[in-house]
Amino acid sequence: MTRSTTLLVIDDDLRSCQYLSDVLLHLGYRASFAHSWKSAINALEQNRFDIIMLDETLAHRQGEYLIAGLREHGHEQPVIIMSPMADYLLRDWTGLGAESIIGKPASPSRLKETLRCAATHAAK
Repeated sequence: MTRSTTLLVIDDDLRSCQYLSDVLLHLGYRASFAHSWKSAINALEQNRFDIIMLDETLAHRQGEYLIAGLREHGHEQPVIIMSPMADYLLRDWTGLGAESIIGKPASPSRLKETLRCAATHAAK
């Protein structure tokens, strides 16, 4: 039995969400979108997601607090941090609970590789 990997994208930037929606669909992923922390928690309570993609600065909150909030709610899925400053960040996001960090916007090829790695981790 094969099923496509499901993603929850948590991002309040609607243009970024539209871009990701198009690319993820093309890559064969099923994605849902949450534009606020509250809607993300509601989506996670109602659905099962394999991977979470999180905007580093969602509603001016720092990503590490958002990851901690996810973990406090019992969500252990791999988290991919999205940031326009991904290439310049010195922070060790993996030490904070993230699977990886990716630029925003990410190229389709980089997104594909990052998601492939996260899906492998999620399957373990």
